[in-house]
Amino acid sequence: MVRVIAEVTFSPIGTATPSVSKYVVVALGVLKQHPEVEYALNPMGTVLEGERRAIIDVIEEMNDAIFAAGAQRVGTALKID
Repeated sequence: MVRVIAEVTFSPIGTATPSVSKYVVVALGVLKQHPEVEYALNPMGTVLEGERRAIIDVIEEMNDAIFAAGAQRVGTALKID
């Protein structure tokens, strides 16, 4: 088991409005379902802490949720320490 700290930023593209708050809400909803991953939102992204596999899995779920909410494309930037 490897614990890591990661920062992820999602950039929804092809949305009906310039506001991305709807996508932040759905991504946050995914995080709340995973108590094994600690997180903190900041103005530029989300910092995650936990087991590496759990973090990779939750990021994939968050990405899927953003697509399900209507984004046509999602740019994702991920840093892992």
